[in-house]
Amino acid sequence: MAFYQEHSAIEQPAIGQLIRKLRQRLKLTQEKFAVQIGVTFPTINQWENGQATPSPLAPMQRKYFPTKELKA
Repeated sequence: MAFYQEHSAIEQPAIGQLIRKLRQRLKLTQEKFAVQIGVTFPTINQWENGQATPSPLAPMQRKYFPTKELKA
């Protein structure tokens, strides 16, 4: 368990930064991005600020992503 906790702490900011960069590249607010992927605004905010990470179940939400790109 210590191994997981140690490495998840390292990866958490990187995941948040990646989410923020994707959202900004799509020119979406946190609110609009949250709606597009089926989560709440506070969830996006927490991910981007390193307070939480996406659930391992998050990839199952791919139905929220259109095949070409997210809607602006």
